Amino acid sequence: MDQILEHTINQLRAELAAERVAHEETKLRLTTENHQLKTANQSLSKHCSKAFSELKKVGNQVKIMTENAKMVIFKSKSLKIKKLEEQTKRIERLERIMKRNGIRIPDDVDVEEDSEDIAHQEHLTEIDMVEAEIECLFDKLVTNYSENCRKKFSSEKSR
Repeated sequence: MDQILEHTINQLRAELAAERVAHEETKLRLTTENHQLKTANQSLSKHCSKAFSELKKVGNQVKIMTENAKMVIFKSKSLKIKKLEEQTKRIERLERIMKRNGIRIPDDVDVEEDSEDIAHQEHLTEIDMVEAEIECLFDKLVTNYSENCRKKFSSEKSR
């Protein structure tokens, strides 16, 4: 009976030793996996940080480009407005010259219709529409003025 007991004790010791070895192996494997996961997490954090930094840079570049585009549009509109003002002054000057010389603008001059035709053909913006109206009016005034001057000149020449 002592032998059976001793054999059972030895068998239990062997099983306990085997379980300790298995436990140590599992502990070592889990420690290694934990270390690998920490390393992977650090690497992922670095990549995410870099990606976020790059994304931030791109966002700032987009912001700058948007502001630049707004400035270009604003400057373009400002230039168009300035051009319209200059054309308006030229038209007003031409009207004064025509009035001074006794030349009247015919009532049948339809600038709006011509400028609308141009606007429809070219799909213009509101500023372009006004510009087209002013250009048509200026062209008609110049044409009318030059015709009246020719008539006046030829009537004076024939005298």
